Amino acid sequence: MNEIDWRAVTDEATGYLIDLVKFNTTNPPGNELECATYVSDLLAKEGIDPLLLESVPKRGNVVARLRGDGSRKPLLLMSHLDVVPADSARWEVPPFSGEVRNGEIWGRGTLDTKGLTVMHLMAMFLLKRNAARLKRDIIFMANADEETGGKHGAQWMVDNHFDKIAAEFALNEGGFGMKVNGKTLLLCANAEKGMTWAKLTAKGHSGHGSMPHSDNAVLHMVRAAKNIAKYRPPIVVTDSFRKFADALAKHDTRGHLLKLMDVPGIGRIVLALVKDDRVRVMVQSTITPTVIKGGVKVNVIPDYCELELDCRLLPGVTRDVLEKTILALVNSDKISLEFVVFNEASESSIDTELFSTLEQVLPTSHPEAVVSSFIMPGGTDSRFVRTKGVSAYGLIPIILEKEDIASIHGDNEKISIENLSLGLRTMHNVVASTCL
Repeated sequence: MNEIDWRAVTDEATGYLIDLVKFNTTNPPGNELECATYVSDLLAKEGIDPLLLESVPKRGNVVARLRGDGSRKPLLLMSHLDVVPADSARWEVPPFSGEVRNGEIWGRGTLDTKGLTVMHLMAMFLLKRNAARLKRDIIFMANADEETGGKHGAQWMVDNHFDKIAAEFALNEGGFGMKVNGKTLLLCANAEKGMTWAKLTAKGHSGHGSMPHSDNAVLHMVRAAKNIAKYRPPIVVTDSFRKFADALAKHDTRGHLLKLMDVPGIGRIVLALVKDDRVRVMVQSTITPTVIKGGVKVNVIPDYCELELDCRLLPGVTRDVLEKTILALVNSDKISLEFVVFNEASESSIDTELFSTLEQVLPTSHPEAVVSSFIMPGGTDSRFVRTKGVSAYGLIPIILEKEDIASIHGDNEKISIENLSLGLRTMHNVVASTCL
């Protein structure tokens, strides 16, 4: 392959990312079609035929294929074009400006995940420009609707057009690099907790506020919420967590402490010592009250109250298990339970060619880095392709500080051009090593 001018590549990618940020794809409502059309045009200019698919009007999904010789099954590169809302009053710059300031590109989606979209595009473009002889097809997919569950994006693609994206492996968002005591830990998400949304409905009897009685729907729900708040979920140590603890131990003594989590009776002590919610959510399922609705007027006793729950489930927690757990906590015949969305945890084996490639290739771009699998507390589109047997791994190959992580779904989201350049080089190397 010809030597790559990474400065020129970074300049080109910076321009693409700025353009993508300027498309306001806040979801809801999404309106990703114009952004998806822009991506399609970039692909077409490179001689890679795009397929632009609308799941519903104005919700665009882009698919493109760079063909190999077919001797190996394809690699799927996944990202999403929709973004979460941004409160411009809380930002230092307009969130859809793509402003470059002090060597950083500012804007909603720079990290989640329009930056990743650009890394995937440039990996394909560079391989095509160099006439690389690929053993695998490389399939590019940028979706709508990830931020509200994927119904009009990746889920729709899997349900209706899986033949266009069928692959052996997939690379998606999920993991990232972080500094631990000055050294790099690269987290590759091979699993994610099941995202489930539930709704509790309490029924009571209405009446005048001046004549209180015990059959108050809000009081029924308050008691249920208190029980949920006291819940202490069992500790479950997955293989992904064990590998994470082993990797962390190479850089930080806390890793040795986490390795004790497997010892019977010790797990809760370890959590109390570590005092880190990021660790806790990797070993416990969670049930979190998020929205409560009840009452119509201050002087009217409510006969109805709703409580919405965000549940994140470790492998092994089924619908039946969760239902029994919640109803036992609620412990009231005045309250009913409904699952609005239910997803069990999804997981891909790390005993695969692609994960081995990640372990070998990533340290070449990140010297002395330790690579580890881990289970994501949140959900991504990877869960949809895993149902079809695709081994999917989440990694945006850049280094994120705490401030960067907080800006994802927060304020002042941005990516440094240096970080973008690192991601471009690393993604190209991973894709090339997997497909050549």
